[in-house]
Amino acid sequence: MGADAYPDDAARWVKEASNGGSSTAAISTGVIAGGISVVLIIIGAIAFVMLRRKPEEVQDKSWIAGSPMPEMPNMGAQPTQAVAMPDFSAQPTQAVAQQYVAPVAIAPAVVAQPQPVVQPDPARDYYNDLVAKGYPAADAMAYTRQYYPTFQA
Repeated sequence: MGADAYPDDAARWVKEASNGGSSTAAISTGVIAGGISVVLIIIGAIAFVMLRRKPEEVQDKSWIAGSPMPEMPNMGAQPTQAVAMPDFSAQPTQAVAQQYVAPVAIAPAVVAQPQPVVQPDPARDYYNDLVAKGYPAADAMAYTRQYYPTFQA
C-alpha cells in the first residue's frame, strides 16, 4: 500500500536512494560543527585578550580595593540654622519705594529732517570719466552731449 513500506523492494516502480548515507545530513552536520567551532574560537580569542590585559588598565580606580569605600555625604540632611525666607506678599513703604525710583528728565524729542538724496547723474559720471582719461574738456563735452543732449557742464 504505502510507498514507504518496503523501501528496498526491487519491484518498485521508482527506485529511491537508500537511507544508508545521506549527503544532506552530512552537510548539515558539518555546517553545525563548523559554526560551533567558529563560536568557540571567538570566545577563546576574547578570553585571551582579556587575560593578557595589564592590571593597571583593568584597575583604573582612585581608591584601593582593600580600603573601605569613601564616606558618602548625607544628601537628605537639613540645614542646622534656621533660614529666614523673604515675605514677598508685603508691600514696600513709600520711603522705600522712593529710594529706588530716580527722577527722569524728559527732553523734547528732536526729529531729524530728511535730507535730500543725491541721485546719481550718469551724464556727469561719463563726462568726468572722459576728462580723467585725458580728453580735453571741449571734446569730453561734445562726446557727452552725443549721448546726453541736455547735459550742462
